[in-house]
Amino acid sequence: SSSSSLASSPAPMSCMSRFLFARTLWPYMIPLFLVYFAEYAMQSGTWAAIGFPVTDESARKAFYQQANWVYQGGVFVSRSSGRFWRAGIAALWAMPVVQCFMLVFFYLVASYQIMYDAAFLLVLCFFVGLLGGAVYVNAFNIISREVEEGKVELALATASVADSMGIMLSD
Repeated sequence: SSSSSLASSPAPMSCMSRFLFARTLWPYMIPLFLVYFAEYAMQSGTWAAIGFPVTDESARKAFYQQANWVYQGGVFVSRSSGRFWRAGIAALWAMPVVQCFMLVFFYLVASYQIMYDAAFLLVLCFFVGLLGGAVYVNAFNIISREVEEGKVELALATASVADSMGIMLSD
C-alpha cells in the first residue's frame, strides 16, 4: 500500500522549478493582490473617515463598525457561493478593477462628503465584501481546476501570498 502511494506521488521539484512555476501563477495572484489591497485600504483608511456628522468622532466610529459588519456579511455570502457561481478568468480580473474604483469612490466620499448617505454607503460596503470574497473563492477554485494535479497544493499555497501582500501593503 505504501509503495503504491509512493509510485503515484509527483517527482520532487527543484527550487528553481518551483520559482519558475510560481511565476506562471500571476493571472491568479494579481487579482488577489489588487482586490485585497483596495478593500483593506478602504477599511483601514476611508471608512474610518466617514461619519454622520463627519465632525463627530463617535459617529465615525459607529459608521466604521457598521461598514465592517456589513462588509463581513458580503464576504460571507460570496465565499459561500463558490458552488453556485464560478467566475472565469475574465471576471476574476474585472472584479478587482471594480474594487479599485470602489476605493477611489470611498476616498472621494471621505474627502469631500459626496454621496453622503449612510444606507447607500453601507450597501456599497456590502458590495465591497462581495467582490473581495468572490475573488478569493474563485481564484482558488480556478487554480484547483486549471493547474495540473501534482502542482495544485503548491499553486494554492503560492497564490495565497498575494492576498497577504495586498493586505500588508494597503496599510
